[in-house]
Amino acid sequence: MSTSNFAQPLPPWKDPAKIGLAIFTAFIFQLIILAALSGKGLVPRITSDRVRFNVVPVDPRDIFRGEYIILGYEFSRLPEDESLMDEPTKTRKNQYEKPKNAIVYVSLKFNVRENTYSGVFFSSTPPKTGRYLRGNLKPNNRIEFGIEAFYVQEGKGKIYEDAISKKKLVSEVYLAPDGSAQMKQVHIIEAQNEGQIQ
Repeated sequence: MSTSNFAQPLPPWKDPAKIGLAIFTAFIFQLIILAALSGKGLVPRITSDRVRFNVVPVDPRDIFRGEYIILGYEFSRLPEDESLMDEPTKTRKNQYEKPKNAIVYVSLKFNVRENTYSGVFFSSTPPKTGRYLRGNLKPNNRIEFGIEAFYVQEGKGKIYEDAISKKKLVSEVYLAPDGSAQMKQVHIIEAQNEGQIQ
């Protein structure tokens, strides 16, 4: 019997079924990547609490940069009072060059009157109880938490800038159980009432 009577298998790049399967697989892979990227931003919000911090003026004085305002906090730098730090953090503070990926955990205390949290202790390990922020130690003993900038609508930067200089701006952030934080909103405090600029 002649072998020419049997259909020869098509190479993968010419087989419609295999081409379709490859396209479908690539499509699913892209969906998985997009879902993972979206989930990375959503998970902290789903698993976290909303907390508020008082915003303080920062150096340099130009806190309005384009469409973003630069936010500073009273716990954005290691304190001068070394009794507020554990031993490893004291050592890092006095090092001229900071170790790469030096993590600092800031224990938080709630102020009932102001409805905000403040930093009360700086450590190299997560606190066993209570809420805390996790930040990266930078040169000049600055600590970055990922909540130092906020997008503002065009034409409203000066309003926020004035509020920061008068210490009347409060940031609202998502705080996850592991201490990571994401910006949510900022609020301008006016007298005894809280005003929020949309």
